[in-house]
Amino acid sequence: MSIGSMMSTSLSALQANQRALNTVSTNVANVNTEGYTRLDTNFNSRSTTHASFGIEVEVARAADKFLAASEMRTSATVGSAEVVSGFMDRVQGLFGDPSQSGTVFASIDKVFASAGSLALDPSSSLRQGSVISDLQNMLGQINQTAHEITALQDEANGQLRSVIGEANTLMETIADLNASIQQSKIAGVDATQAENEQSKLIDRLSQIVDIRTQERSLGGVDVRTTNGYLLVSHEAANFSMGETSGLQGYPSVEVSHSISSTKLPLDKYIQSGEIMGLIQARDVEIPELGTAFGEYAAGVIDALNAEHNNASAVPAPGVLTGENNGLISSDIHGFSGVAHMAVTNSSGQVVRNLEIDFDAGNITDHLGATTAIGTTVGNLVTALNTALGADGGATFTNGVLEISAANAAGGDGIAVRQDEDTPSDWAGRGLSHMFGLNNIVEKPTPTNFATGLDGASPHGFTTGQTMTLDIKSSNGTILNTVTVAPTTGGTVNDLVTQMNTSLSGYGTISYDNQTGRMSFQGTGSSRADFVDMVTDTTSRTGSNLSVTQMFGLSQVGSSDRAKDVVVREDILNNYSLLATAKPELDGAAVGASVLEVGDGRGITALSLAGDTIREYGAVGGMNAQSTSVNDFAARLAGVAGARSTASQQALSSAESVKNEVSLRRESVEGVNVDEELVKMTQYQQAYNSASRMMQAASEMFDTLLNMV
Repeated sequence: MSIGSMMSTSLSALQANQRALNTVSTNVANVNTEGYTRLDTNFNSRSTTHASFGIEVEVARAADKFLAASEMRTSATVGSAEVVSGFMDRVQGLFGDPSQSGTVFASIDKVFASAGSLALDPSSSLRQGSVISDLQNMLGQINQTAHEITALQDEANGQLRSVIGEANTLMETIADLNASIQQSKIAGVDATQAENEQSKLIDRLSQIVDIRTQERSLGGVDVRTTNGYLLVSHEAANFSMGETSGLQGYPSVEVSHSISSTKLPLDKYIQSGEIMGLIQARDVEIPELGTAFGEYAAGVIDALNAEHNNASAVPAPGVLTGENNGLISSDIHGFSGVAHMAVTNSSGQVVRNLEIDFDAGNITDHLGATTAIGTTVGNLVTALNTALGADGGATFTNGVLEISAANAAGGDGIAVRQDEDTPSDWAGRGLSHMFGLNNIVEKPTPTNFATGLDGASPHGFTTGQTMTLDIKSSNGTILNTVTVAPTTGGTVNDLVTQMNTSLSGYGTISYDNQTGRMSFQGTGSSRADFVDMVTDTTSRTGSNLSVTQMFGLSQVGSSDRAKDVVVREDILNNYSLLATAKPELDGAAVGASVLEVGDGRGITALSLAGDTIREYGAVGGMNAQSTSVNDFAARLAGVAGARSTASQQALSSAESVKNEVSLRRESVEGVNVDEELVKMTQYQQAYNSASRMMQAASEMFDTLLNMV
């Protein structure tokens, strides 16, 4: 070996070990830096690469792409589970334990208790006020809980918008680093710092959306969703929120590239991550519990109104004004059984008494005269007018039935009661209850989606009106969006057929002629779990209610049944209008006393309404069931608790897997100070050896020069 070769070899060794020492120093300095990947120094002989003497050094990140891929997958799973768990815990907190006082479910117990107390002294204004106060408090808690559920959805939507903005910034920066890394590689410049920075950004992006990476031949990485959609290459994709419209009020999340104007739904290309967790919380988990709570609220209201409609104030009110439940005059009524209606004077004595026998099809007055009821709602109203004669009248306008006593100013009133043996019934409600003639709780729109309409009834909607429905999977993914346009003159069955045609194989909307309920069942192969009405311009001629307001089929419409529920205004202003008595109308003759001041049977029945078996629809992951208000509350609280527990368990499981993968990745890619100190000693010794060799070569060279 020549002296020149010795000097060249020594110099390369000095430079290589100096760079190795710098690498060790960088590693030690970043020992506590989160996401930092250790740098390794690799020595190569120049003779094998350049046919010359000495060594050259290559610094590379100690990255394990397989462990990195595993951690990215688990990070996305943790990201979505953490979001869902957090929101489910908060929803469960809103419901609380029904056995504990102060919760929304326990508030109804106070109403029943004060109603029971009023039964002991029905004319006590103090006890009447207590019932109203407790009822207001209960309805206030129902309203507040429903609005807080909506607020959680709004919060999830706000977080989603924020996370989308962060994801866009991350993707743009990763794309910029791709260009920087590529330029460094081509120029032969060290790119490890840029690669480390890019790795940290990718780790954060993997928490937001499930991704996989692939190294590019010229440096950098391509980033795709696990379903293959390209997010980052030489440029980045862009996440955006769609237009906010419709009943739901929340936009979908879309993805696009600058090279294309086409925007695609992001949830079709992702499976987990914070974005998916927020979408699932906003569009599935929270609204499902919201619709279940809406069903509970509807059951509470229905139970209270059912008993109040089967009782009367003392004296009876001069006018009974119903609510708009969507019915129109041409609807075929489905009543069976018997109801009693009387005009009474201020002393509670009968002025006119009617037996309304739907099975026989006649109204019989106290004199034995009969009037045919007919088959439609309009026929029934006409028959009531005829049977009431000069003592009263009935009107039906814009879906509202009103019955009044002719001498209301003189103290006459209207009392209605179900027959004890064969009570009237239409879709589970009696005559007065069906029309809401003597409700204690009111709301601008129906709370009961059991319309009672026969499929042969006219649907009442007109050409030009439309409905838009999203067909969704169990995780909230929109599988398809369809539009239904009713045709003037069709029946309810025709409307259902139109809707099923539009669903085109995703599922079927079935219609129950007994209750008048619509329900959706997805086909197994379509993955469709439910439909959600997102826009609805329909308005039923004669009642002005939409399909959504009458039949549901909307998460918002179903959950909103718990909002804006209040004590009927005239009762709130006059406590004596509370229906505390049960009029003895069956067979009562004119002049008979049927309403007594001390009769507390009506309010007693209301105090027991929580134990009455009622029909509940399938909502929020809960099956359709026949149960009491109290039992449904307990089951709903149980479902909310079970969901919260399940989401927490899913989070714990995902975190355990992630922690294990992270530890393994850390053992491969992380910095071990002891190992780095050993390397530093080795490189220092090698540096000293190279220095001595350089010095020896220099001395040999000087000796040769002196010999000349």
